[in-house]
Amino acid sequence: MPSRGEDILKGFQVNWMNLRDADSGKILWQGNEDLSVPDVEHEARVPKKILKCRAVSREINFSSAEPMERFRLEQKVLFKGRCLEEWFFEFGFVIPNSTNTWQSMIQAAPESQMMPANVLNGNVVIETKFFDDDLLVSTSRVRLFYVVFTFQNSIFTNYFALLVKSGQGFIHDLTLQYYAQFYFNLWYVLKAHKFHSLSISVP
Repeated sequence: MPSRGEDILKGFQVNWMNLRDADSGKILWQGNEDLSVPDVEHEARVPKKILKCRAVSREINFSSAEPMERFRLEQKVLFKGRCLEEWFFEFGFVIPNSTNTWQSMIQAAPESQMMPANVLNGNVVIETKFFDDDLLVSTSRVRLFYVVFTFQNSIFTNYFALLVKSGQGFIHDLTLQYYAQFYFNLWYVLKAHKFHSLSISVP
C-alpha cells in the first residue's frame, strides 16, 4: 500500500518555473521540466549575470491532486558537496486538484562572498526537499551551469512568455500570435539541427 508521501508525489508536478531579476522584473531563466522528480539529477543553464542580481524572484507553477496542509520547501546550495546556503520557503495549504503559482524572493549572498561564475559552473547543485508539514514528499537535485547567453533557450523563453502573457496558451492578439509562432519555429529549427551549444554575448 503506497504511503501518504508516495500518494502526494504521484499526483504532484512542477509545470514550469522562472527566475527574474527582482529589480527589473526581467526573466533571466525559464524552464518547463518537472524539477520535483527524484532519483535523477536535473540540469539548468542560467545566465552568468544572475550572479550580479541583488535579489532573484522565483515563480513556480505546480499542480497537486492531493491536498497538503502545509506545503513547504527546504533548499540547500551545495558547492562540490559542501553547503554554502540554506533557504526555507512555505506555501501553506494546497487545495486538491489545483494548479498554483508561487512567487518567492531569494536574496543574493554578499558580493564579498560570491565566487566567480567559472568556479561555480557545473559545481553547484541545488538540493530541494518538498514537504507537507514534516512529511518528506520528494528530494530533487538540479546542477547549475552558468552561461553567457544561450540563443536557443532565449527563443523558447520568449515564446513561452508570450503564451503566458496572452492567457495561458490561447493567443487572441494577432501580433502576439505572429511573434509566438516565429519564436517557436526558430526554436524548433535550432533544436532539430542540434544547435545546443550556440552562444552569443549580449551587452
